[in-house]
This record gives sequence, structure tokens and C-alpha cells, in this order.
Amino acid sequence: MRKNGFTLIELIVVIIVVGILASIAVPKYIDFSGNAKTTTLEAIKGSIDGGMARVYGKSVVAGNHQLPFAPNANTALAFPRITLDGQTVAVNYGYPLGSNSEWQKIITFDRDVFTYTASTDSSRLIIYPKDQAVPSNINEDCIVYYLAATGTTKSTSAKVGMNPCL
Repeated sequence: MRKNGFTLIELIVVIIVVGILASIAVPKYIDFSGNAKTTTLEAIKGSIDGGMARVYGKSVVAGNHQLPFAPNANTALAFPRITLDGQTVAVNYGYPLGSNSEWQKIITFDRDVFTYTASTDSSRLIIYPKDQAVPSNINEDCIVYYLAATGTTKSTSAKVGMNPCL
């Protein structure tokens, strides 16, 4: 006599197959969060690169691209600035300072997900996900960093970098 339904062996085989599929799919899904953060950091890095180029171009036109930002000097030349989208941006050798106040005028990013830390001398800005500890240097994972210019040569010009999220 034949009954409708599945045998115990058929049910066990189905559970094993579903388990194997889940063990393959779950690691792929978990990996997406790191990839998503890395992709967003790449976009932020691109914004910084573009903003840097805009500021430097305006600084060249203004003729102050070879002037250092020297807040201790008491002359107008000690505070080179350009106007970008109606806002005044302080520059050091033609590039933006590494302070959050200057970069807020140049780029935007999702401050609900990402935050920043800046050095007190405006030489470095690091943008990182809010759910990780504050980075202490530019070698840590999952960050975008900006190093302000220290001179007019290629080796001393401003630099932007990104370390992927692992």
C-alpha cells in the first residue's frame, strides 16, 4: 500500500543539500559588507582626488600655488586662499589643508556611516567607517587618507590613499 508523503531518507537528503547550499552562500553574503565599505571608500577617494584637482587649478589661476599656509606669520601672504563654489578654502602650496573644516567645503560623504579624524596641525585627514576604532595612522585597514602638501615639488605635493576593508 502506497502512502502520500516523503520518507525519512528523502527528508534527510533534502536537509543535507540545503545545508550544503547555505554553507556556500553565507560566506559570500558576509563578505559583501567589507566589499561595500571598500567600494564606498574608493568613491570618497575619487571625490578627494577631484576636489584636490579643482582646488589646485583655482590656486594656480589665483597665483598662490607656491605659497605655504603659515598661520604664525603676520602677512596676507601667510594665508593663501581660493574661492570654490562661493566658499573660501585655505590652501598650502596650492592644495587644501588636511582639516575637516576645509574638506567639508569641497566634498560630501555619508556622515551617518563614515566619520573622520584630522591631525591638529591640519597635515592629515583620515576618513573611516563609524563602526571601527579611530585609526592612529595611515597604515590601518578600511580608511581613506589625505596628506597635505609640504612643498612645491612632486614628492612634497598632497597625497591621497586608500586601504581596503578586510
